[in-house]
Parts: sequence; structure tokens; C-alpha cells
Amino acid sequence: DDDTLDNLKIRLLNEEEILSEENEQENDNSNKEAAVVNSEVKPNKNEFFSLTIDNGVRKKIITEGKGQKATSGTKIRFLYKCYLYPEKVIIHEELSETVHIACGKLTKGLELVLQSMNEGEVCEAILESKYTFGDLGLPADGIPPKSTLFYKITFSQIISSVKRRQKNDHEKFIEASDFNKQGKSEFKNGNYLAAKDLFSKAIFELGSVINPNQFPDFNEVHSKNLHNFLVCEIKLENFKELIDSDEINEAFKLEIETHKTYYLRGKAYRCLEKYAESIADLKKSINIKSTEDAVNELNLAKSKFAEEKEQFDSNFRGKLPEILNSKNKNGNSEV
Repeated sequence: DDDTLDNLKIRLLNEEEILSEENEQENDNSNKEAAVVNSEVKPNKNEFFSLTIDNGVRKKIITEGKGQKATSGTKIRFLYKCYLYPEKVIIHEELSETVHIACGKLTKGLELVLQSMNEGEVCEAILESKYTFGDLGLPADGIPPKSTLFYKITFSQIISSVKRRQKNDHEKFIEASDFNKQGKSEFKNGNYLAAKDLFSKAIFELGSVINPNQFPDFNEVHSKNLHNFLVCEIKLENFKELIDSDEINEAFKLEIETHKTYYLRGKAYRCLEKYAESIADLKKSINIKSTEDAVNELNLAKSKFAEEKEQFDSNFRGKLPEILNSKNKNGNSEV
């Protein structure tokens, strides 16, 4: 019936969207790897340079392109010839391909080369087997196992670029809530670095919300994510980073559960042996709302401060005779 068909269409569309997002994520990771390598080299025309750290993909620019680079999902047209290397035995005469970047139809090496090219560029590339057809090769197409391939490629045209739908405020808020839940789970399991990353993602999503007033509890949710992030910094012993962070400044601006903000910064100061600053923050925390943790932390900071003062006074008393003796000598010499 119509309802069944509609449900099927919706399910298929959802599955297509999920697959599209997975492909985009894979390509983002691939782009990051290539970008790191590309930032370390300064390619010269007519000289081979590496696109990968292991030199498994090398490229030489023959003609520079004046157009744009192809990003994830972009539909392009390119021409290529393929040879076995180093024998230069031809496998494919000039072929024309129209593909979407990161569509999964090309080898990893060819993807890396195409993503490094500008529209109109002509290049040569040497791709080792791990970036092409691996240990098995492609015997049906004349490519033996573990073959290194040589390509001549022309990036002729960008046909269309992908326009990604922007998330609306409601989707951002829901996604931030999901990140928060995942972060709490990681925190309970003692995975503080993973938890911190998830709370950071939640903070980013909430920070990109255009109209936060449409969510009655927006500031409370934002404050909780900020405090969760700061607790992770304490667990990771990133005390200076906490004190200097944008997150703690944002938490103070929200003025929600400020006693927690002062407590966390006071604890960080104490761990950095900045006892005067620690005592000041912890007193503010207790004045707003007295908690057992804050009182215990304040007592510890005061105890450490007293020990430090006693050590200083002891050192000073020990050096006092030497200081007085030095003054007397100087006084006698002047007479």
C-alpha cells in the first residue's frame, strides 16, 4: 500500500544519507593525511615529489593547472594513460573518466593524486602496489601482483561541486546532547581524553547555534558541557591549559553554577602551587555555595600555603646572620 511504499522510500533515503556521510568521513580522513604530507613538500615543476610519507605515491607536475582543486564529492572529468613501471609497458591507452571524488571507484593512490591537482593540470605519477591493486594485482587487465604503476593524467574539468546541507539549530542542539551523553560515558570509563574531545564537540555545536533563545535550557546545557570539559582538564592534569582556556572564560560569562567554575580554577591553581590565587578562588566558590569538595580543597590550599610560608621564613631566618654580617662589613669598610 501507499504507507508501506512511503516508509520504504524513507528508509532507503536514510540509508543513502548514512552511506554518503560515511564516504565523506573517509574522504575527510584521506584529505587530512594528504594535506599533512603536502604541507611538508615544495613541489617543483618537472621534478617528482612524494604525496605520502612512505613515498608510495610520487607525482611530477608537467603543466600547472589554473583552476580549483576537487573536494569531497566533486564530479570531475580526467584523462589518463597507465603503464607498468619501470618497464613503461602500456596497460591502458588514453582513457576518459568522469567520477565523483571519494566515490570508492578509484584506487587510493589515484584518489590522492587527483585531490592534489588543480583543474587544467597535467602530471605524471608513480604509484606503488599498496596504493593500487596490492599483492593480487589485476591479471585480467594485465596488471601482475605487486605492480608499481606509472600514470600520465590530465585533470580536464570540474563538472559539479557538492553543496552540503547546513544543519539547523535544532539539529545542532540534538547533536550537542548526543556528544554530551557519549562524553559522560567515556568519562565514567576513565577515558578522559576521549571524553574531553566529545565535550569539546558539544561546545562547538552549541556555539554555532544562531538563535539560542528558542531553547529554554540552552545556557544550562552549555554550562554543563563547559564544566564537564574543565573537569576532564583536571583529570588530565592540564592545569595551566584550564586556567588559560576559552572554556573557563565562557563558563564565567554564563554565570551559571559559578561556584563550580571558581572551584575548578582554584583546584588548578593549587596543583600549580599558586596557593594565594587558589585560596582566593576557593573562598569565592564557598561564598556562592559551600560544598564539601570546595571546603576540603580550601583547607588543603591553606595548609600548603602555610608550609610554603614556613619554609620561606625558615630560609630567611637561616640567612639572616649572614645578611647582617654582610651589612656590618660593608658599614665598616665605608668608615
